[in-house]
Amino acid sequence: MDDDLILAALARIEAGQNSLRADMNTMRAELMARMDRLQDSVTSLRADMDTMRADMDMMRSDMTTTRADLMARMDRLQDSVTSIREDIITNYGAAQHAQRINDNTRAEQRSLNDLVQLMQRQILRLQTDIETLKDAPQRPAA
Repeated sequence: MDDDLILAALARIEAGQNSLRADMNTMRAELMARMDRLQDSVTSLRADMDTMRADMDMMRSDMTTTRADLMARMDRLQDSVTSIREDIITNYGAAQHAQRINDNTRAEQRSLNDLVQLMQRQILRLQTDIETLKDAPQRPAA
């Protein structure tokens, strides 16, 4: 009887071992499936990261191009502003020159008017002197 008990115990142990093996195989299969899914997820993440890296590189390139375009535009605008400023300064200088010429012409005209008035007074006085001499009795020459 002891042998039957021992054989029964061994059979139960063997059945337990087979059950453990089956459970371990099932767990191994589940673990492998999970690892495969994890590997797929990691591969997908790497692909997404590579795509994002490429997008970032493109964005950097676009930003560099945009920056260069903006700088060029600002330079052109600054050149335009400088040109306008130079035109204004030139025109202002010409206007000031014309103003000085006008002011000088007015001053010269005033001086000429004063001179003409003085000459007219002198002519009137000379005319008066001549008329006075004509009206005066003539003296014989000595």
